[in-house]
Amino acid sequence: MTPATISVFLIGNDPSSVANEALVQAFEGVNVSCQFIAPLTQESEADDRPPSLLASNEQQTRRFYRDISEQEQLQYQTHQLVWQQIIDQQLDYALVLDSKVTLSGSLSPLLDALQALHKQRTKFEWDYVMLADSQLNKGKAIYRRKLAQMELLTYKTIPLQASAQAISARGAQRLLDNSKTIARPLVYDLRSHWDLGIEVLGLAPYVFDGAQSVEASAQQTASVNYARCFLQSLERKVTAWSNTRLLVVKQQELR
Repeated sequence: MTPATISVFLIGNDPSSVANEALVQAFEGVNVSCQFIAPLTQESEADDRPPSLLASNEQQTRRFYRDISEQEQLQYQTHQLVWQQIIDQQLDYALVLDSKVTLSGSLSPLLDALQALHKQRTKFEWDYVMLADSQLNKGKAIYRRKLAQMELLTYKTIPLQASAQAISARGAQRLLDNSKTIARPLVYDLRSHWDLGIEVLGLAPYVFDGAQSVEASAQQTASVNYARCFLQSLERKVTAWSNTRLLVVKQQELR
């Protein structure tokens, strides 16, 4: 089976910044090149944006406990641009990183683990793998499976972050197909990944230290409906338990 070509997308404005240069040099050291994707801003032209739309107030009320900020919508749409690149470039999978993340481990074991996961795709086709933990809302694993020199995590609680992940072609297509209307920040949509038609796993030990989520700053000034928050959290936990049990069984069958 032919190994996949590894591609890396860095989401950031300034390819020459010190942090970006450190990441680029680290990947060059393992013969992997990086592509830069400029994040969308309020000044971005409509033609530069993906066709996704912000959900109506009624839809947001049903799916989330507060209004989404414009910054969160732009972050979501920036990631949609990257997912589309994975499809357009016909990549098997890609690493998608915020340019503010820092490297906290060795890249070689991570890349070996991803190649091993790719080779298992005839038995287990994966979608989305977290490569960093959240600074504020950390992930909790319920099951771990040895994969090369790392561990593949099945989460009880998914990290609230979108700054470092690996995404397969199938995962990118499903993300695009199921995010035509944006009703929640990206990090919360990932926590309710069944709505996106994907399964979210993790690879530990984490190789990247994630940047602070856009959601974290928005949360500080948000007008929160706490009753809605409680009910949606309860619904998510019930659905998450069922989906997590099924994913654990899949991982156990691959041991």
